[in-house]
Amino acid sequence: MKINLFDKVYAIELKLDKDSLSKIGYTTHEKMETRIASFRPIGIDLNADNVKVKFHETLLAKSVERLAKEIAIERGYPKTNNRNLGNGWTEWFGTPESPITQNDIWSCIMEAKRKLIAEIENRGKE
Repeated sequence: MKINLFDKVYAIELKLDKDSLSKIGYTTHEKMETRIASFRPIGIDLNADNVKVKFHETLLAKSVERLAKEIAIERGYPKTNNRNLGNGWTEWFGTPESPITQNDIWSCIMEAKRKLIAEIENRGKE
């Protein structure tokens, strides 16, 4: 049995016309294409032209995802209210008035990772 301890935390940007919506997520899927296909959006084509994906493999993926979402909310990134985005629709950020790019979300992910690593390092010093 192969055990993969390195799960993925990811940032996906979806371009709908001129709007940019982005999603923070965590997955155990080996292939990101499989994870993206599992969203099953209604009436939205997830082709390579309108989807950008960036991911990072880490043991801390689930914790990084949770903290990154909190950071995005603290920064005031608006949540997308569109059930047509399929499974996990509540995890998308961005509106036509306030588009959120993959780089915005990636910044949240990297800040979350930095904070978690600092927390782990500080625990050993106490």
